[in-house]
Parts: sequence; structure tokens; C-alpha cells
Amino acid sequence: MTLEDFAKMMSITPVLAEDVPGKSSTGIFRKLRDEFVDSLLPGDTVYFYDSNEADWQKTMGREGYILVRQGVIVADLMTKMN
Repeated sequence: MTLEDFAKMMSITPVLAEDVPGKSSTGIFRKLRDEFVDSLLPGDTVYFYDSNEADWQKTMGREGYILVRQGVIVADLMTKMN
């Protein structure tokens, strides 16, 4: 999916890779977080995303981080879902 298409469904904000939470976590989330951050290449961008309030109210909300390479989402680290 392209970043442009994703932005039509979610609120997105660019962030630094260091801002992705979970560095001090243990277990599977730490493994997934480390794989996400380690897959970054020069020129990639990390975005925080969050569903709109209507989706949260319909129990379809989610938030997390996406890794974008040349305008295309190549990885997704979901941190919250209802």
C-alpha cells in the first residue's frame, strides 16, 4: 500500500526510529520492534499512525508505526488495537 492511500484512512506523523517504543521490552514485542527498526535503510521514513475516533468507537481502531520506502509501506508494527 502506498503512504498516500494509507493517509486517507489514518492520521500519520513522521517520527524518528529511536522514538519507536519497546526498546526496554522483552519477549515477542521486543523481537518484532527490533526487526522493524533493523530493517530501516537510508532514505526510509518511519511514521506513527492512529485510527480516527469513529473507528475506535466501532472497535476497529489501531495505532502503531509504519516503515515507508520510496512512498510504499514495507513494514507495520502495530502497538494498539481494539
